[in-house]
Amino acid sequence: MNRIKAIRTEADYKEALSLLEQLIDAEYAPGTDGAEQVEILSTLIESYEDKYFPEELPSPLEAIQFKMEQMDLTAKDLIPYIGGKSRVSEVLSGKRGLSLEMIRELEAGLGIPANILVQKQVSPDADEYDVWDKKVFNEMKKRGYFEGLMNTPAKSSDLLREFFQSVKGADLRTQTLLRQSSYRTLRANRYALAAWTGFVLKEADAIFGDIYRSEPRVDIDFMQKIAKLSIHDDGPKRAQKILFEHGIILVIEPSLPGTRLDGATIIRKDRMAVIAITLRYDRLDNFWFTLLHELAHIAKHRSEDEYDLFFDELFADSKFNISEIEAEADKMAASALVSDNVWELSPAKLVPSPITANLLAKQQGIHIAVVVGKIRYETGKWSAFSKIVEQHKVRYLYPGKAWSIK
Repeated sequence: MNRIKAIRTEADYKEALSLLEQLIDAEYAPGTDGAEQVEILSTLIESYEDKYFPEELPSPLEAIQFKMEQMDLTAKDLIPYIGGKSRVSEVLSGKRGLSLEMIRELEAGLGIPANILVQKQVSPDADEYDVWDKKVFNEMKKRGYFEGLMNTPAKSSDLLREFFQSVKGADLRTQTLLRQSSYRTLRANRYALAAWTGFVLKEADAIFGDIYRSEPRVDIDFMQKIAKLSIHDDGPKRAQKILFEHGIILVIEPSLPGTRLDGATIIRKDRMAVIAITLRYDRLDNFWFTLLHELAHIAKHRSEDEYDLFFDELFADSKFNISEIEAEADKMAASALVSDNVWELSPAKLVPSPITANLLAKQQGIHIAVVVGKIRYETGKWSAFSKIVEQHKVRYLYPGKAWSIK
């Protein structure tokens, strides 16, 4: 069996992540030594992440605003939990803190955890750059996020302010991110999320420049055309080129610690569409499913707002335990790879094997790794076809990126 050791350094952390992925792919039966190793290693990794990449809790006001949006509530709907109209207004404006009674009512009535509500409320007018997550700031420096900004030493708040002021196309204050984003998961450190999004938009702007493009049109036919590029060794690069010509910028950028992202879709204020993929897992099937999932967001979920943000952790949660929007994007992405009618009648579904997977891949004009990825997704048997999946990588096409953190 694999030797599991304590995680004390970043090198230990990387090694543990790699080993955990191997153990999960092996799909050990419950009660076996392998299954016990998965449990022990997961606990060690979570402990290390909690210490060095703690998840940031939303403020009480952010949590209330998120619940209001999620449950389609107005200020008037909060009166039973907070009190009169003027009291609700004062709480939502940050002028009044929450009393113990308000906390009890909000927890019982809206399901907002008390450990969030009891935090000290920071004024909405406070400069959040002065209280920025130090670990996120240090990682931003390490990744070169501040290159090209100030040439002389400056306070961290000055660098952060200049960084975000240089980002075009979106308001990236962390409160705005929390309220106006669609999340597959709410576990992300919001400072890391804002920083990563800002860098992605700067990368996109460097690619896109000032060239005007009309708002891109995406439908299932276009997505199927993109999926067929998977047969080429440089398919991801070809997809970037075609998407650019279509008015969509594809950025490959590893996620920051604490975000656990696979991909994101960002519709800027000028309606330019940006897709970012982290390649958290270095697998061809992961890349293509993530890309098509993000394209589905552009096809289905653009709003009339000034901008849209969709953040996705696609390969952590059960496909049956996600929002309606994410389920719809999953379904459209899967259909773009293999239509529902073809899949239902395919021998690859009835009798999954390398032979039937290869036949379906040739029939659809897509890479066999993508087909076996779909089989694994549909059946939930993530250890199946592991040799085929692990043979086909993507990160090598993008050298120089910070692939050390998943």
